[in-house]
Amino acid sequence: MIENGFDIFMVDFSIYRDSYTECLSNLKRVLERCEDTNLELEVEKTKIEFIEKLPHPTSTYEIQNFLSHARFY
Repeated sequence: MIENGFDIFMVDFSIYRDSYTECLSNLKRVLERCEDTNLELEVEKTKIEFIEKLPHPTSTYEIQNFLSHARFY
């Protein structure tokens, strides 16, 4: 579904477009579709807490490292 601004993988999905507003619009469509099909989305709070505790990145390398951790968790 690349032409619609999102891809769905086994356990996650990626939202993208040319602008932040378009991304939010696509995210809304994806989440509405999940609700319409009774798909339950759950977030593990321990993973969110781990990401919140990571130090703020201050260099390009640290940003890449942060994004790698965020993707994993």
